[in-house]
Amino acid sequence: MNLERPRPKSWPLAAQDITLTLTANAGILLQFQGHKWLIDGLHTGNSAFSGVPAALLDQIMAGAHPFDGIEGLCFTHLHEDHCLASVLERYRAEHPHTPVYLPPAVGEGVPQEAEGLASALARSGGPVTVLTKPKESISLGPDLTLTAFSFPHSGVEFHDVAHDCLLFSLAGCQVLFMGDAKQDPEGLSGLFSAYDIHTAVINPLFLTMGQGREALALLRPSKLVICHIPFAWEDTMRFREMVVRNTLRWQEQLPPAALLWAPLDTIAL
Repeated sequence: MNLERPRPKSWPLAAQDITLTLTANAGILLQFQGHKWLIDGLHTGNSAFSGVPAALLDQIMAGAHPFDGIEGLCFTHLHEDHCLASVLERYRAEHPHTPVYLPPAVGEGVPQEAEGLASALARSGGPVTVLTKPKESISLGPDLTLTAFSFPHSGVEFHDVAHDCLLFSLAGCQVLFMGDAKQDPEGLSGLFSAYDIHTAVINPLFLTMGQGREALALLRPSKLVICHIPFAWEDTMRFREMVVRNTLRWQEQLPPAALLWAPLDTIAL
């Protein structure tokens, strides 16, 4: 089925020059005034969600535009549809000095080969930061900060997965990558109520589930970017139809929402 992508009724741009480009699933290249970070963007997917296409993965590995000059690889968690150890190790072999920020390889569904990933990356000689604290802030440059907040993965079966929400502060503009965070209004509000979130990057469960919509109402982001959506040619679950239906259904109650669901989809914030 050829679905039409819902468009937000309004999309005022921030004063800062910020763009998001999709690799696959929740993989996003974040660009800000010449700075670049890749979030959850090196994997080949799983049976339900799309991986980075081989040609695009080669482009990333080669550092071809727009993937040249990446200043950090950041991961919310180590499930294979967000990070694949072999792909990340391949990237570090080509770009040994690129910093990596990732949580521990802990929890249900985290593959065994991820358990030695941090040590293997460290042996390559480049910087590796394992995010073990409940809240950990990292300076990325003048007036640029990444703060990782430990927060449960959604789904009771994944309660023990080491998972972080990643908040980028870019000259005062807050962009929040929620990964596969649990739809927990009270918990998320407790973490982020003090922040003026410009854009929340979310998976579709935040629209599907009432607690997800309640959490967004409490967080009050100015915009939503929805990802974690299979590509059209791999959507065996008809997941895209559900995303379109819920985006349209709740668009009056939620902030303006844009979808990233094809390789190299790019949006300015």
